[in-house]
Amino acid sequence: MLTFSVDRQLITTTLKPNREKDEIAAAEATLVYHGVRHEIPYLAQQCTTNVLKSLFPSSSIASSLSCGCTKAAVIATDVLAPYFTHHVIITQVFALLMLITENKKSPLAGHVTSSAD
Repeated sequence: MLTFSVDRQLITTTLKPNREKDEIAAAEATLVYHGVRHEIPYLAQQCTTNVLKSLFPSSSIASSLSCGCTKAAVIATDVLAPYFTHHVIITQVFALLMLITENKKSPLAGHVTSSAD
């Protein structure tokens, strides 16, 4: 019979949320969002990351950034795009429901009048 030893200390420290890691991820996502919003190529974003590391050497977040071309593309397509797609769909459905509700409350709902009358 096979047995495995488990290092509980390693598991608990690995699974705990790390504020610095979250801040690094947020910074990388912000850089990618900014790049996509302003149509900056991923290669230029990689260069920007390197410049930020040089500009802010004392910042642990800036020095930990690692947002190259591949990672930027993955963040844009697998993280930001689904989030904003979902946000747009929810917003549009909410607006449509509000429009339907307002039309049902209106005493003229269902009556279309033309300005030629």
